[in-house]
Amino acid sequence: MHEKTNILIVDDHKMFLDGVTRILTDEPEISIVGSLTDSTKVADLLLEHAVDVLITDVEMPGLNGAKLCQLAKELSPQTKVMVVSMHD
Repeated sequence: MHEKTNILIVDDHKMFLDGVTRILTDEPEISIVGSLTDSTKVADLLLEHAVDVLITDVEMPGLNGAKLCQLAKELSPQTKVMVVSMHD
């Protein structure tokens, strides 16, 4: 049996966050370990779960996307990061 891909989504735009979470929840190979509008709880989830993919935005209050990527690589080096943004 194939293991599920654990995904953590962090974006301060609730509509985007809810939409991506809803789409990915329907995929049997994916497990959403968290969907956060606030980056302050990311460290806890990275340490509690084997996060395979972190999906995040570039511009957010608190930890921006660049700092969040750095944190993810420090706490969970195996985690891949996908940055999505409406910025050019």
